[in-house]
Amino acid sequence: MTYDSIEYEDWVAHHRSLDLRMFVFFDQSEAISGATKILKWTRKISKTSEDNSILVEKQKLEREYSFPPGLEEGNVFTLKNLGDALDKRVGDLNVITKIR
Repeated sequence: MTYDSIEYEDWVAHHRSLDLRMFVFFDQSEAISGATKILKWTRKISKTSEDNSILVEKQKLEREYSFPPGLEEGNVFTLKNLGDALDKRVGDLNVITKIR
């Protein structure tokens, strides 16, 4: 999808979402047998203050995650509550597999 062809409603929905996505690459042997990867990402923690301004803090995260055997291109693993946050709402981190 290019910026020329994106619908306004799709753009708004994408930018309102607190979910994050990350692509993780595997070679063929890792895809067959499974693998453990270190995932590193940055998320935004936003809080609305009393004067309605938004305070934003960036948080760097790192997690070790074990992927099961039999991975295919485009598998999605959702890590709950590890996406961006706005006040009490928290998004998820969607990890998408790519096979080399």
